[in-house]
Amino acid sequence: SNGGVFQLSKDGFSRYIDSDIPSTLSWLVSDEIPEGTYNAITFTFGIKSSQNKSNMFVNPPESGMWWPDMLGGGYHYMKLNGKWLPPSQTIGNPFNTHLGIGRVIDNNTSDTTFVDNSFEGTINTANLIINNETHILNFIMNIDSWFKTPNVYNFDIDGAAIMENQKAMQKIKENGFDVFRIEVLN
Repeated sequence: SNGGVFQLSKDGFSRYIDSDIPSTLSWLVSDEIPEGTYNAITFTFGIKSSQNKSNMFVNPPESGMWWPDMLGGGYHYMKLNGKWLPPSQTIGNPFNTHLGIGRVIDNNTSDTTFVDNSFEGTINTANLIINNETHILNFIMNIDSWFKTPNVYNFDIDGAAIMENQKAMQKIKENGFDVFRIEVLN
């Protein structure tokens, strides 16, 4: 609240979370966070392109998140796989919302540009007081928000698989601004 910033540093630059791997769903931060009142937590969603290099994770599960080199290399920022129900159908179709480095090919010159789709997110913590006690914070992701605000994502128009579709990835990236919230348990 005094305008200062404290950056976590002891646990490396990334944190892998997988809903199928319970051990990744909690994180005991090893940094000693200075006592004080905190108004926000800021984080990078994804891996900034300066750090997102192919083959930096050699062990599973992170190694299974590789992003194809022809699409920019490195690793996925997110994989959301599921089913959606198209109008006038009774059986769901699969979708693969995979966010990572985007690739744009200029049709006139065949030049390829890679786009860093990572982004900084900020969550208001409503004056969280940190003292010398252990605090438990739940980071909650509202999956619906990836597809609703500010861009309504329409699978019929935008596509159900987005890895090679920078326009669709841009929509998802822009929708990331309100996906996360924090619940303070103690």
